[in-house]
Order: sequence, then structure tokens, then C-alpha cells
Amino acid sequence: MQRTDLYPQIIDLLTNEFQMVEKGNYLRGRCPSCNKKSLWTWLDNPGQVQCDRKNNCNYEETTKELFPELFEKLNERYQPTEANPHATADAYLSLIRGFDTSQIKGWYEQGAYYHPRGDKGTASVRFYLDDAKQIMWERLIDDVIITDEKGDKESRNKSFKGAFKGHWWQPPTLTIEKGDEIWLVEGILDACLLYTSPSPRDR
Repeated sequence: MQRTDLYPQIIDLLTNEFQMVEKGNYLRGRCPSCNKKSLWTWLDNPGQVQCDRKNNCNYEETTKELFPELFEKLNERYQPTEANPHATADAYLSLIRGFDTSQIKGWYEQGAYYHPRGDKGTASVRFYLDDAKQIMWERLIDDVIITDEKGDKESRNKSFKGAFKGHWWQPPTLTIEKGDEIWLVEGILDACLLYTSPSPRDR
């Protein structure tokens, strides 16, 4: 689910660059692939444009692919405020990872990552594995290029803190009863997505 504050910008771009016009609950225009007036998207959720000539054209593209500039430079465009100290993390989770952040509010916090040999600092999405907040995993919102003492470069997009061996993370609202089926996944964001999906088997 995209952030709805991007929808007006997306609609403006579709209107200007694809000459799409509002018709009822849809935006409609000319398909860039087959040149027919068969391109459409939902007016209230313009996350993807597609041609309705599925047998003859089948063009479709997400608005993230069409307008990547709207989804970049999150550290600059969504800086934390007193009202929302997690603004950058919220933007990353919703824009890049597709979460409805209202479903996972309180599960994470916004952190900051800096490495003395890194090319930049970045905000992060931080999850704690213990109540004392001494053990954590964080996803870096921007990849950081780290240059070691030999001049070799490494791209880093995550960071750990503390002795995490033997620990795991689970959604704070999860309760496990005897006889429940338990799904184990590798990543914390995978666990978030699995838990918030209508049914794991639907994915």
C-alpha cells in the first residue's frame, strides 16, 4: 500500500505525461505500447497502470517504475519531526516495502546509522530482540558504501547490535496457543509481512 500523500503527485504525472483523464473512478488514456485508448488505473489507488487489451497487448507497469524519483531520497524528503519521529522509517516501510504502517505501528522505531569509513549516514528501521533494547537488527534506508583499510568497498544495508545468537523476533501482538501452526522465516520484515497478510497461504 503506497502512501496516499503521493497520489496527487502520481495523478499529476499520469495526466501530464500520459494524457490520462478522470472518468468515474478511473484514470484513462492511450497505451504507450499499443497506442490504443485502453490504458487505465484506479483514481483512488494509482499504484499501477495497465492496458485492458490483455490478449493483444497486456502492457502494465507500476507507478514506482514509471516515476522512481518519487520513491528516492527518503532521508531528505521524509525527515523526522517532533510530531512524527519515525517519518523516514514510515516512508521506507510504506513506499519501498509496501506496508500499511498502521498495522505494524509500535513494532519498530527509527534509528540512525553511521560508520566512520562509510560514504554517508542514513536513517534506519530498527527492531529490538530483547526487552532491555540491547540487541537489535536494523534495515538501513540508504545503502552505505564502506571502504576498508585496504581500499576495498562493501555495500551495507543492514546492521546488528548485541549477541543475537539464540534470539528471535516475533510480532508483539502475536500469541501462540497449543496446536497452532507456526511459520519461521529468515527476516524480520518477512515476518511482519506474513503476520499482516490475510492468510500466509494467500501469498
